[in-house]
Amino acid sequence: MTISTVLAMAFATILNAFHFFGLVRPDLRPKWKLVPTEGISQIATLGSLFFVPQLAIVVAYSADNFLIARSLGAINIPEFSIPQQLFSLVTIISSILMGGLWVAYGEAISRGDLLWVRNTIKN
Repeated sequence: MTISTVLAMAFATILNAFHFFGLVRPDLRPKWKLVPTEGISQIATLGSLFFVPQLAIVVAYSADNFLIARSLGAINIPEFSIPQQLFSLVTIISSILMGGLWVAYGEAISRGDLLWVRNTIKN
């Protein structure tokens, strides 16, 4: 299910890029000669800093069902999975509310205002 959703979104994004840059606005097509090589490594490094925690979160949330199936049997998964889905609403809502702070954290860190970041996280 997850793989099909991700692949469908990736396919739609690629199709949209081909349509937009190929037919609608070819003048905006990115040119490889204008991309600085040091910029690619910086973006890849920064992207990995976001990718690794997200991967850990995916593993943490999906490991429960695997562990339950291995230890108690697959028949017991719904007994734990349904309450987990209900309580995941709290996590989703808090993630939505806190998501806007990531930009503010990044800006404050770039300015060196770590005190504001610490106080905001505490609050």
